[in-house]
Amino acid sequence: QRELWDQFGIPYEVLSPEEVRKRWPAFETGKFYPPKSIEDPAFADDPYDQLSALFDPLSGFMDDPMLAAHNLAHAAKSHGAEFFFHKEVSGITKSGDRVTGVTLATGESISAPIVINAAGPHAAKINRLAGVYDEMKVHHQPLRQEVFSPPAPVGFRLEDSAPIVADLDLGQYFRPHMGDLLNVGTTEPACDPLHFIEDADDWNDQVTVEFFERVMLRLARRLDSAVRQVELERFLHGVRHEWQPVQERPARRQVHAHLDRGPGTGHRSRRDATRVRRRSDGQGHQPRCILTTSLRSRDRRKRDGLAFASCEQVGLESGEPPEFWITDHPDRVSGLHQQFVDAGADIILTNTFGCNRHRLKLHNAQARVHELAAGAARLARSVADAASRPVVVAGSVGPTGELFEPLGALTHDEAVDAFAEQIEGLKEGGADVAWIETMSAPEEMRAAAEA
Repeated sequence: QRELWDQFGIPYEVLSPEEVRKRWPAFETGKFYPPKSIEDPAFADDPYDQLSALFDPLSGFMDDPMLAAHNLAHAAKSHGAEFFFHKEVSGITKSGDRVTGVTLATGESISAPIVINAAGPHAAKINRLAGVYDEMKVHHQPLRQEVFSPPAPVGFRLEDSAPIVADLDLGQYFRPHMGDLLNVGTTEPACDPLHFIEDADDWNDQVTVEFFERVMLRLARRLDSAVRQVELERFLHGVRHEWQPVQERPARRQVHAHLDRGPGTGHRSRRDATRVRRRSDGQGHQPRCILTTSLRSRDRRKRDGLAFASCEQVGLESGEPPEFWITDHPDRVSGLHQQFVDAGADIILTNTFGCNRHRLKLHNAQARVHELAAGAARLARSVADAASRPVVVAGSVGPTGELFEPLGALTHDEAVDAFAEQIEGLKEGGADVAWIETMSAPEEMRAAAEA
């Protein structure tokens, strides 16, 4: 590795195990190489040596690829670039051995002296359309991967100047992320099976217990103090056959807004939906926000971890939308809420992360947004009200999965309407707050907050 860095003139420092631990106290420097499957009994062996590290003080990482692409698109437009969104390329036009443009599924032709294939997971399909796939020295095939985001331990957060770590000793990478989180993934070591996808338009986008256990157990060997509650993300890589990633999905952030859920209020305006829920104690005392009151009573509050992994553990099938469980298996959803309350959670999340018209449309259920959101809030409300202590019901509001203009077709008003529909259902069902989470685009966060 050092010889390669020297060859390309990359500046670096060689850090001893003691220097690594001094800079980042949360980092465990035990050596376990080579990477092993978690099913291998040798995975649990004690470290046999200590790791040193190569540290490049000038390197960094792009935290929000979608925002970066958005900025590049605006810059390109200022120089005369024109964008065509939601257009399918159906053919590549050629004159002799030269490519002269593309043909769209609408029949429209676009002439261009140079055509660049930047299709990511769809790159192989475009190369086949051009008739050059077989002669390409580098072939592409979609590779399914999963990234997990546990809370970052103290000493390895952005404010701690923690670096991105390529941990080839264990076969993983991780880096700090906004919101005191980590992004954790795999470096595809030889001991791990690779999940190649035949069709980039038809793949399972649900997280799996297999990936979760593999990534998090390895992380625990390096960052022993990493917290176990996690947020999950799925994505497809477009990779060369030597497995170098060329595309990934962006990271995520969380925003919290309060819901107004007073008796007899009916459906309020979108902006009214962000007011705090207030209630009187019947003795003329000043009404208070239930979440603010709860937070003031203790320095910290525990949130539950209701997510795909939890549902999978009690029977959720791969590819099955967890929101359907609200009506199909309400007992299982309530049981998960109860488990988190019993474990000490002060805030429980509704099972509505993907309960918006755009996500549910993938399952022909876009007309069920209000029904499912309200039903999910009622299930959580019932468990919270039966608890022996105050428990806040947070209505989970995740991203639409759509790109905003100009990169996509989704407008601000359309996004606000979609989020408002979901939030109205959560409010009707008894949610105390809207828990806006896992969004990378500022436009989407603004739309959700306005809703």
